[in-house]
Amino acid sequence: MRTSKPRMILVTIALTAIVTSLSTVALAGLIGGPTNASGKDVTRVKVVRNTHPDSTTSTVFETIDGAETSMVVPDDQQALILARFTAESNCFVSGDCLVRILIGNAEASPASGGSRFDSGNEFDSLDNGFETHSIEGSRVLGPGTYAIKVQFKRFSPTDHSFRVDNWHLTVMRITV
Repeated sequence: MRTSKPRMILVTIALTAIVTSLSTVALAGLIGGPTNASGKDVTRVKVVRNTHPDSTTSTVFETIDGAETSMVVPDDQQALILARFTAESNCFVSGDCLVRILIGNAEASPASGGSRFDSGNEFDSLDNGFETHSIEGSRVLGPGTYAIKVQFKRFSPTDHSFRVDNWHLTVMRITV
């Protein structure tokens, strides 16, 4: 059986359109297009807070002292775990300072390898520049117990530190 030329052209156009659509959807996921998650009722809230300062000079993420808790998603349920971290911070001298929230050992969405929480200024003295900043992230998860941790690091190596204090971590479980 022989296929006509116009039919082959239509098939080629249709396949090209399908491949282009699928590629666009995949690329949007890689580039970081918007994602959505929603829930119904807040069924649990946990708060951890501290006025004690913690600082790091590390370029590898480390957990902020005490900035961790856990959340249980009951059997036969899914939940949106929403975590917010607010702190007074100072990124001493030049460079950027990053923070990330881990929920169940994976970075909360939007996951980007850490968010720029504070930026230093090479003209700042070491005793000024404190500001309050906030970061929020979420994940939809099935049944289980999940650790929630806030981590911080310097973006570039220096002997200067990234300091946080007067911080507040709020974690909510929202039924899906």
